[in-house]
Amino acid sequence: MMHPIESFADDRVRRYFDVFPQLSPEQVTVSKISKAGTINAWHRHKRQTDWFVVIEGRLEAFILTKEKHLTRHMLDGASPQCLEIQPGLYHGWKSLQDNTILVYCLSHKHDEKDEERVPYETMGVPL
Repeated sequence: MMHPIESFADDRVRRYFDVFPQLSPEQVTVSKISKAGTINAWHRHKRQTDWFVVIEGRLEAFILTKEKHLTRHMLDGASPQCLEIQPGLYHGWKSLQDNTILVYCLSHKHDEKDEERVPYETMGVPL
C-alpha cells in the first residue's frame, strides 16, 4: 500500500511531513536544509517531545530554558546521535553544511495548538 507524503519547499529547506503515517501517535518528518547558515528558531511544545538525528551534513541544535540558559548540541551525520528535546523548552537549529538532512520524530502528530513560536530576533539570544 502506498501513502502520499505531504511536502513543502522554500529557498531554505525541503520538508517531508509524517513520512510514516501509520505510526500513532508519533510522527517522523525529514528536512533537507539547502544552505549552511540557515537558522530555524524558536519554538516549544506544551506536550510534545522531539528527537533529532542528522543523517547527512552537520547542524547545531539549541535548547533554551525559560531562564534563557542556552545549551548547544552538535549533530553530525558522520557520527550520528539522537538529541531529545522535552516539552516546554524552546529549541531550534542552525545548519553548518549545505544539504544537511535532519530526521525528527515527534511524540505526537504535529498540532499547531501545542506549539508556541517566538521570532528569532525577539529572544535576543545570538546563535
